[in-house]
Amino acid sequence: MITLDQIKELDIKVQKALNLISSLREENNSLKAKLGKYQKRIEEMETLITEFKNDQDEIEQGIMNALAKLDQLEEDITIDEASEEKETEEPEETEEEIEEPEKQDGSTSELDIF
Repeated sequence: MITLDQIKELDIKVQKALNLISSLREENNSLKAKLGKYQKRIEEMETLITEFKNDQDEIEQGIMNALAKLDQLEEDITIDEASEEKETEEPEETEEEIEEPEKQDGSTSELDIF
């Protein structure tokens, strides 16, 4: 037969089990709340990563555009320098020829003593 002591021991074990179940439920709820916060934070971080990638793409495109403009500028400068070199290859009158043209009769300037 079942004795009163056995029933008391059973009651104590049931109380311990109920306390443990209650404690585990509280811990489970706490962990679910933390999990919810972490999931929300992960979503925020994923959004930030996406924004950073988009910004990085825009920055990269801006750099590529700037480099293309610099290349075009360099080409323009090279073309200008080449055209200036062609102009300097043509014979130019010296400053003396421009300032003191010879007279048609072969005489020289009045200041020319010798």
